Amino acid sequence: MPTFRDKPRPPQDLITVYLAANHSTKEAYIAPTDLLIHELVEHHRQSPPEPIRHWKPDHRVDYSCLAYSIPAAESEQFIEKSIREEESKGWKVLRRKASP
Repeated sequence: MPTFRDKPRPPQDLITVYLAANHSTKEAYIAPTDLLIHELVEHHRQSPPEPIRHWKPDHRVDYSCLAYSIPAAESEQFIEKSIREEESKGWKVLRRKASP
């Protein structure tokens, strides 16, 4: 009798969705990444994405993982849902530019 192990699942592009919350400005930034969180923090310090370039080094910014290893095809819907949740808490959510 065949089992689920007999048929391999097709590979999926998996990504992580993170939240960068700036408590100094009450702004949030939600986006996908393929970096580990400590790599992401360092990358943002060296070269922040456009929407958060105005954040200062002395701002209190916390990073957290909202979703780990979700299919890339589901990420935009998840990000939009997360943006609505943060906005409902009174945070200003900065949006990343759409991909061309």
